[in-house]
Amino acid sequence: ITPLSPARKPTGAAVDILQAANARIASLQRQLMERDAQLAALRQQVTSSIDGSQREVAGQRLRAGSGADSDVAALTARNEANESMILQLNSTVESLGQQLRSLEGTAKDKARLEGQLASEQRLRAEADDKLRRAVLQLRADLAMLQATNSQANAMAAAEVDNALNSVSSLQRELDGLRGLLADTTARADDLRSQAYTANEELQAALDNLASKDSQLGEVERRMAALAAELDARKRAGDKAELEREAAAT
Repeated sequence: ITPLSPARKPTGAAVDILQAANARIASLQRQLMERDAQLAALRQQVTSSIDGSQREVAGQRLRAGSGADSDVAALTARNEANESMILQLNSTVESLGQQLRSLEGTAKDKARLEGQLASEQRLRAEADDKLRRAVLQLRADLAMLQATNSQANAMAAAEVDNALNSVSSLQRELDGLRGLLADTTARADDLRSQAYTANEELQAALDNLASKDSQLGEVERRMAALAAELDARKRAGDKAELEREAAAT
């Protein structure tokens, strides 16, 4: 009987790659949550600025009279444009949240396949060990049979046949487990590819969010300029009011 070669130890490279992908997804999830918090704070600031601007516009309309209607209308239009940009940013954040939920589903599928792969690797190792022990026992039986007399040869031959049949059955079982392991490994490879693609998509989404953050910063700068302009108009209106009161006096 030809001795079977020792079973190769299953490599941990596939599991390591999947664990690294899990860590990357968790890191990106934390970054997205931080970005959401920052965007919510900025959105609140812009909303407060818009409310203040609207109040200032109303005051200017009352103080300045019909001569400043065109300026007030222009400021109101700029406020409406800023509100529209905030709505677009909200839509972008919602889209990123949906992408993140999709990635979380992929990560769960990957974890399930990892567990299945580990279980099938254990089954393969157990089958290999069982086969090796059966072969060793068969060799011991053959050595014992060779020491017996010729009258026991017929019974020994039958026992050898049974042992060989057992070995063949175990070999077939091992082949089936190897095929199952190959199929699971292929699915794990496909999942790694999906995780890599998902990571790229999430990175692109984060880059897009960074761009939107930059746009929001520009909105804040515009709002600051608008607030300064409104403040100047307010001071000018107050001054004009004082002058009118002085003239009336």
